[in-house]
Amino acid sequence: MPAVGRSLLAIGHKNSVKSDWTDEALTFLRSLAPLPAEEWAEFKPHLRQTKLAAGESLVFHGGPCETVGLIRSGLMKTFYVTSKGAEFIRNFSAEGELVAAYVPLLSGQQNADVTILAMEPCDLIVTEFSRFRERLARHWTWQQISRIMAEQNYLRREKRQYELLTMSAAERFESFLASWPGLISRITQQDLAAYVGVTPESMSRLRSRRKARGAERQTR
Repeated sequence: MPAVGRSLLAIGHKNSVKSDWTDEALTFLRSLAPLPAEEWAEFKPHLRQTKLAAGESLVFHGGPCETVGLIRSGLMKTFYVTSKGAEFIRNFSAEGELVAAYVPLLSGQQNADVTILAMEPCDLIVTEFSRFRERLARHWTWQQISRIMAEQNYLRREKRQYELLTMSAAERFESFLASWPGLISRITQQDLAAYVGVTPESMSRLRSRRKARGAERQTR
């Protein structure tokens, strides 16, 4: 398995191939704001396509955090590691989602406070955040894109914080299933437990109880 600490900055340019994949980035950006053709033409050359094997990282804790990626295919997880070595998963990200170490980027820090890891082989469209930031003063549409992305990230983090502070483990599991229908088949029990905030053994019991309740309802 590739080393987790292998940053995208070190491997990204080996897959720099220009093709129709850039249209996916344009569609994503225009879903946030009406990006003019001339602005897109100037920004497009700064994009590149990169593939990550399962176990490779886009960003790793303590390493450079400049890279931003749009997932074309695959599944990734963003997580913290406690002082005792325990993994705490903040969120999962799948096709069509943007991944980045937002807090260090927005606060001007040089190093990431999280690791963003490919759980499956991933195909991404990537760029450096500095390329995006330099566009902000050039056209208002970039400011709108930035605002909407910040709002979406804030709402996601607020929902996550609410779940951790107010919900039981069983309720967090139900919230996960509602938020990411169909994703459970792509996630190991260990990763699911790290997201819900329980041990793998407790996660197994939660799933068994839920299955039993479902079977009971079917027999009524």
